[in-house]
Amino acid sequence: MKRSLSVLSFFVLQFGLFFLTIGGDVAKVPTIKPDNVDTERVGQIVDFISALQEKDDIIAAKLLMKALRNDSLGELPLVVLFQKLKDPKVAQACRPELQQLASENPSALKLNLAALISSSDTDPKIRTNLALTALATVKSFGDLDAQTLLAALRITAITGQLLAVQDRFDEGDQLFQKVIKTNVQFSNNFEFVESAALFYRSMEVSDSVPLSQRENASVEKNLLIKIILEKFNQPRDANDAQRLVGFYERLGEYDLAISAIQTQLVKTPKNQAFWGMLGAFYTRVGKNDEALEIRRSLALQLPKNQWVQLQYAESLIFTNKFATAIPILRSFLLLQQNNQYAKMLLGTAYYETGNYQQALEYLAGIDDFIAFRLRVSALNYLQQYGRAIELLEGSVQKYADKIGFPFYFMFLDVGEKSGNPELVKKYAEVIKQKFGWDNPQIANAVGYTYAALNIDLEIAEELIVHALKANPDSVEIIDSMAWLFYRKKDFKNARVYIDQALSKSPENINSVIADHAGDIYWQLRRYLSAVKYWEKSLENSGGDIDRKRVKKKIRAANELIIFED
Repeated sequence: MKRSLSVLSFFVLQFGLFFLTIGGDVAKVPTIKPDNVDTERVGQIVDFISALQEKDDIIAAKLLMKALRNDSLGELPLVVLFQKLKDPKVAQACRPELQQLASENPSALKLNLAALISSSDTDPKIRTNLALTALATVKSFGDLDAQTLLAALRITAITGQLLAVQDRFDEGDQLFQKVIKTNVQFSNNFEFVESAALFYRSMEVSDSVPLSQRENASVEKNLLIKIILEKFNQPRDANDAQRLVGFYERLGEYDLAISAIQTQLVKTPKNQAFWGMLGAFYTRVGKNDEALEIRRSLALQLPKNQWVQLQYAESLIFTNKFATAIPILRSFLLLQQNNQYAKMLLGTAYYETGNYQQALEYLAGIDDFIAFRLRVSALNYLQQYGRAIELLEGSVQKYADKIGFPFYFMFLDVGEKSGNPELVKKYAEVIKQKFGWDNPQIANAVGYTYAALNIDLEIAEELIVHALKANPDSVEIIDSMAWLFYRKKDFKNARVYIDQALSKSPENINSVIADHAGDIYWQLRRYLSAVKYWEKSLENSGGDIDRKRVKKKIRAANELIIFED
């Protein structure tokens, strides 16, 4: 900067005649070549002054690049060019000159940094190749002066992310390793380390990268995280802390994000924004009770903040407090009528509380498979099986290939609940053709559905036995085997398997399994046990059983208890 200004000042003093022509034709300036003047440098200054006069921004930008071609400290032209390149038309028109400049001179690093940052070009390939051309002029990052190194590290950081977006992982790996292996100072630059870690995270999880390279990427990522933990894990202020948390989030390192938030909260315990972030991360890692406690506190502190209230309602949903969440969500939707996530939460709350018609109203129109599945299930419970089938068949093109077997299983479920064996057989065959029956999950699903409808029990047994051999400890498959024996009226063997299923999770028995246990013990005239398990099925029911039917069975069993052997 100082050198550019001193030369310009010298030029003004020695050749004042030149400035008398400003506003006129630059070509008329007399050629003056005294022995003590750097004519190349003078030419650069002429180009710079000409650019300042030029009204056409494209021509001005090209003059500025001409001035910069051999000037490693051309800060003034660089600043002006930076402004010119903000215009997409200028950036596009000057791309060939930028490419040439990038390939000729390492001093173009700062210029390319400006171009990368300011360019609004939506084609990442063009921007990336421009930067790579400039970086290729650097033989060793260890030989760069501090200012040029800073520009080079920034270009590398930006370019690495552009390469990751384009799945150009080999080039990105070579680029980052070129820096890491030739200049240890990179570890002091948070932006570079952050970008490199995120690049290797993208590489680590990419299906387009061979396993061995993904494993190497994981090693590199962890080394960079170690640098962050050693050098940058004590942020100076809340803004730095928030950036660090965002970095850990993008890496998928949620525990580190939580730790960073907790560290910041020790410094600023009343910072509600960080408490909100902590609640969000607790939710993400499945610590729903802890998240609920934080969000309930924030909701009390900020009763008029709609988004805090929505987050509180979300935690209520995730902790199965559906009834409490409903009025909060209804109030939120009075002000934010089109918020799809709030509708999703409210539809879920209504579904889980057995208000299926209201659930359908709020879930309608939400473009999400979970919402779709709840709608089909709600129609089943309302016994509107025709509408359920219509909804499923109208969504084959949208969900069949994307979701796979879980989508087709919904046809089996509707067929079972509606008592429609033709529908079940039709889609069991579709599943067989598309996915085969060898997969234990598929074999169990088809076999259990056949057993539930009491059809083709030989096929059902073959499928369930196959599934059980593959997964002998699966509670669901053991229950399927118990129900198969129940349908075959072999109640003693049915009891052997249902007892085995019950023993797998005695403290948290699935409502359907408990209902099956009640039915099996009823057939064995063990009425006390039948009532016990039917009552347990009602306690644990989330809508998976017909509660009225179970209550009716309990009443019948209570009348026969006195006759139990």
